[in-house]
Amino acid sequence: MKKTVAVILILVMVLCFCSCSKKIEVPDVLGVDESSAKSTITNKGLIPVVEYSYSDDVSTGCVFKIEPSIGEKIDEDSKVTLYVSMGPKHATAKSGTIQWLNASYENEDDWYPSKPYFDEGTLYIPCDIIFGSPVVFEKGTNGSASLSSGESYPIILTDNDHVVFTDDLNVTVGGHTYLIMEIPMKFYGTDYPSHLECKLFCKVKGETTNIRLTFDTIW
Repeated sequence: MKKTVAVILILVMVLCFCSCSKKIEVPDVLGVDESSAKSTITNKGLIPVVEYSYSDDVSTGCVFKIEPSIGEKIDEDSKVTLYVSMGPKHATAKSGTIQWLNASYENEDDWYPSKPYFDEGTLYIPCDIIFGSPVVFEKGTNGSASLSSGESYPIILTDNDHVVFTDDLNVTVGGHTYLIMEIPMKFYGTDYPSHLECKLFCKVKGETTNIRLTFDTIW
């Protein structure tokens, strides 16, 4: 009799354990933005863990890989790793063109952009410029860029070796000036911008003004 009771108790305990360890199917959140993906995982009774890495195929801020795999049944409160895209690590545009809008100059400038390229989250636009008027770019106040609509974010000007200017840059009129416009793209919500509206802060004849540019790219 005692053995029978013991067996029944064991069976009850096993059944209770099985009912308590609930299995949950890992949801498909591929391509979903980080915040929404984390909410979905949490609402399923699982624990989201985020890892960041570069991806050429999935937009910045969206999930491109999940571990354990989608559809796998795991215990409640198990961890699910979401790999979130930091955008492309390296990419070179097919072409890039600049439309230049004159700041209060007497003479026109000539802008010759090279193909823009990405490197680990930053867009680089190399330019060979022949200025028609004396221009001063002050250190630390480089410029801003925006998409067709939306907020503006910083542009960093560097020389051809990606070195930030530590002193004011006084441009030689009529000579070639090589600059690289560096634009961190994490703010923009896109990895391959086709159109940017840019302002470069400068002084012409001692007066503060802007060089305004629209930049179009084919990726």
